[in-house]
Amino acid sequence: MPSKNASLLPHYESLRGQLQHALVVDAQAGELLHSLRTLDAPLAQLLPQNVVAATAPHLELAFAWYPENAPLSLYLYCNNVPVPGSRGIFSGGRLFLPIPASMLKPSGTENELVAVMRFLIGGWKYQLWVDVGGQRELLDQGRDNDPGSPNDDSFIRTVRFGGGQS
Repeated sequence: MPSKNASLLPHYESLRGQLQHALVVDAQAGELLHSLRTLDAPLAQLLPQNVVAATAPHLELAFAWYPENAPLSLYLYCNNVPVPGSRGIFSGGRLFLPIPASMLKPSGTENELVAVMRFLIGGWKYQLWVDVGGQRELLDQGRDNDPGSPNDDSFIRTVRFGGGQS
C-alpha cells in the first residue's frame, strides 16, 4: 500500500529547486524556507499535542545556502552562549535552529547573534532568517566574491535582532 505522503515528494523537490534558484538570483527565500521547514518536520502529525506545545521554539533561525551540497562549518552563539545543535559541519542547503527562550533577553531588548561560518567549497551564497511566531525577517546574506580563492570562505557575522519587539 503506497504511503499517502508519496504525493508530497514532487512538491518537496519543487520547493527545494525553488529555494536554490532564489538563492542563486538573490531573491528573498524566507517563505520557501518556511514551507520546506513545515514539510521537513510536521511535528503536529508525529507527536501528541502536549509534546508539540512543549517543543515549539520561541524563535527559530533558518540558514539557506547554495549549492546545497556545500558543507558548512558553523558555530553559532546567541548572547555569548552556544546555541544547542549549532556546532558542527552541515550540508543539505538548509538548517533550522531553534533558540530556547531562556537564551533570549527580555522583550524589547536587543539580542546578539554571532555566527562563525566556513564554507568548505567555493561559489557559495547564503541567507540567514529569523522566525518569531511566524514573522520572518532576513538577518544576513552573503556570497563568495572570489570562488577561485578560499580567502573569503571563512568569516564571522554578528547580527542583532529583537530590540523593537514589544
